[in-house]
Amino acid sequence: MMSAWGLLAACSQGSPLEEHGETANAEWISPLSLKLDAEARLTPAMREQRRASMILTPYLEMKDSCYVLDISEKDAEKLGVSAAVYKKVVQGLDDSNAAIARARKEGMHLTFPDLDELKATADSFLRAERKS
Repeated sequence: MMSAWGLLAACSQGSPLEEHGETANAEWISPLSLKLDAEARLTPAMREQRRASMILTPYLEMKDSCYVLDISEKDAEKLGVSAAVYKKVVQGLDDSNAAIARARKEGMHLTFPDLDELKATADSFLRAERKS
């Protein structure tokens, strides 16, 4: 099931070039932050989930301290996200919101990714995908 963190992680992974102090390297798939061999090992379902995450990220919002997807299932399907994957994402967001609520209730301090940065990364991925 795709959690909010899974949706966010799909496009929030730090650049491996930054993490490893490397310069640009064709071995890495930039917006995905995956090595080519790792990309080759993804199953078709994993690829679909990752692509759906990138498509849906621009519609991810924080409202009333909860993550919500500001796109309907029907509109997501028009963008190429299957109903099944959309439902997994929504269920994952619900699960994540429940976990966030529990953590806050327990007094945990939480930090959240910058949604604008995530949206920019998703946009870069989708533009690169259209070029290929």
